[in-house]
Amino acid sequence: MSPNPGSIVSTNTEGLGEFQHVVFLGIFNAERFLGKIGDWLPNLQFGDSALVIADNASTDKSSEMVSELAKHKGIPYAVIRNARNYGGYGNLAANLEYFHSAEWVTTLHQDDHYKANHLAGHREILKKPPENLGMVASEAKSLDVRGKSIPYPRANWLLAADADPVTIFLANLKQHVFPFSGATFAKQALLDFPIPWHSTAFPDTELVMKMVTDYRFVFAPGITVEYLENPQSESHSLSDINRDQGAFHALIRVFSHPNYAKICKAVRPESQDNFLDALIEGIQVRIHDPYLREILVQTTLELSAQYIGMSPKIAHRLVQVHLAARDYRAVEVLTNIASGNGQKLSFEHEEAAQSHSKNKGKSWLLSLLRSAPRGLRVFLMRSLMASSAGKRILRSWNFDWNDQ
Repeated sequence: MSPNPGSIVSTNTEGLGEFQHVVFLGIFNAERFLGKIGDWLPNLQFGDSALVIADNASTDKSSEMVSELAKHKGIPYAVIRNARNYGGYGNLAANLEYFHSAEWVTTLHQDDHYKANHLAGHREILKKPPENLGMVASEAKSLDVRGKSIPYPRANWLLAADADPVTIFLANLKQHVFPFSGATFAKQALLDFPIPWHSTAFPDTELVMKMVTDYRFVFAPGITVEYLENPQSESHSLSDINRDQGAFHALIRVFSHPNYAKICKAVRPESQDNFLDALIEGIQVRIHDPYLREILVQTTLELSAQYIGMSPKIAHRLVQVHLAARDYRAVEVLTNIASGNGQKLSFEHEEAAQSHSKNKGKSWLLSLLRSAPRGLRVFLMRSLMASSAGKRILRSWNFDWNDQ
């Protein structure tokens, strides 16, 4: 179910229906980011695109101030105000119906920074888009609240440009490989795969994992986004257990979606065991709480068996998981989730503590990689991931699932 669309409160164009490309800037109480927005918005090369500023019921004057920037830019624009705060993805979902003729929608974030050529790089790809193009992403560099660079190895460059849907699916299970900040989507893809707008934990990865069998993904050249690792943002401000619960529910929706059957059926019979191993490993990387993790593994294997058959590996693993679930009090887990008492589940089990400790133990290697310049970091990461030791140590970035 989508939230209600907002009201257009200011515009310098007769309507948004005539534009094939809409640039969507969602804002909420953005006054603290106005200096940054004032740096990049006037310099963006819009071409024949229209700008939509969608205000999530702000309590400050940010929408009026951002509107002034749009007016001085002299481009077609409209300001929409929602009756309530629907969150980042809900803001987009609520107002898609305004873009009647749009084929492409680019999503900008209020707390990030975009180079002047960011949109131009996307538009160049859209002139002759690959067949079934669903998303154009841009590589970003991460910054902390002080503006200091955090070279987090998001490692989209570890994926081949022609990566198949199964590989992209499994990679996104582990990592947000295709970042949403400044991404351009086929509007039809957004309509084809609606996701719950009220959840802020996992919307980007859920969308990619659902649409990967039907649409293609490409990267625009260059690093054109500065992504703020904002501790107060919707997703970053979640507690560990709330993040786990959001990802848990989102992955249940992904694995029960009809397109997961397409993923399973795309795996060759001789690769099914490797696929299942990668699937379980991806869940282990993504979900930290042992209770939720084992329930999700069990559910996913049972759903997978519907499409590839009850293989010996699935049967053996299900026996293990059923035994583990008994130790993890599965009924209590589901009861706590239903009653809203999920906080009780946060890292209570010894296994979770051990897993967390292992992740901290390899932080020195990540710190070393993060301190290296990008070119060297790419070389080191690729070299590491070409070795069995690197794949074992940095399993979160091992996307080579069929070479186990």
